[in-house]
Amino acid sequence: MTIHIPPLRQRLDDIPVLTERFMEELATQTGQAKTLSPDALDYLVHQPWRGNVRELRNTIERAFMLTTETLITLTDMEDGDWAILSDPSIAAFAGLPSTTVEDLFSKFSDGDQTVNVLEFVEQTLIELAMKQADHNMSQAANLLGINYKQVARRLQKYDQEE
Repeated sequence: MTIHIPPLRQRLDDIPVLTERFMEELATQTGQAKTLSPDALDYLVHQPWRGNVRELRNTIERAFMLTTETLITLTDMEDGDWAILSDPSIAAFAGLPSTTVEDLFSKFSDGDQTVNVLEFVEQTLIELAMKQADHNMSQAANLLGINYKQVARRLQKYDQEE
């Protein structure tokens, strides 16, 4: 028997219900109650959600963890994925879409093209997420949209390289 479940982008009425459920779960996990502003919810309803429910959940988790206020606003939703980039150690990412590979190499390595930029970016993001999550690997994993084991593996990898 085959059960066809349409993609989330075709079930827009489900988004407020799912969002409320995820917010309740996060409040229970963190001990912090937060609410979503109406414009933030409207923003969520109008996204394409190619990753379906998992992508929606990750977006809500990021906004929940990155927002220090009790109200998650439209700005938090729009900037949630990039809010972590405000740290000066990776401020060079601010212009990423219009940056060339050579520009990135120069920003991260002072012209030394032997640096592995992807590893540098990954390590920096993991370190920032760990710092923001007060060194709680589960919360850092939620911020990054990966699982706990991936964070642990990457932390171990970078500890061995130093």
